[in-house]
Amino acid sequence: MSRPARPRRLGRPRPRPGARGNAAPLRCAPDISPVVEQLRTLIREVVPGVEERVYKGETSAGYHDPQAGCFCGFFSAPGVVWIEFPHGVVLSPPEAILRKGRYVQFHPGDRIPRKALARILHGALVASM
Repeated sequence: MSRPARPRRLGRPRPRPGARGNAAPLRCAPDISPVVEQLRTLIREVVPGVEERVYKGETSAGYHDPQAGCFCGFFSAPGVVWIEFPHGVVLSPPEAILRKGRYVQFHPGDRIPRKALARILHGALVASM
């Protein structure tokens, strides 16, 4: 009797072997590149010691904290970038830029609301623990 096949895990990209920190480049469309770099810098400033894992395809990354694990993901496509929070965000009151309690979206030329995004990142860390 053969064993049934294990179900595939969908929606969670695996990091490339050996990809740690900023070892792998994150590719994105030229129009969204300035926004992407601002967001990457802000995440590293707000969460010291965070590990960025660039996933296969190099258009997305996960951010991992030593205690909380993966607390946010970063996805880019031409003309848009999303920061998603897989465990949601613990905030009271919630920030207006947070959509459905799970993600924030930016487009080329958007101003990055640094204080609001810093609060969201800290709330995501709390929700992940």
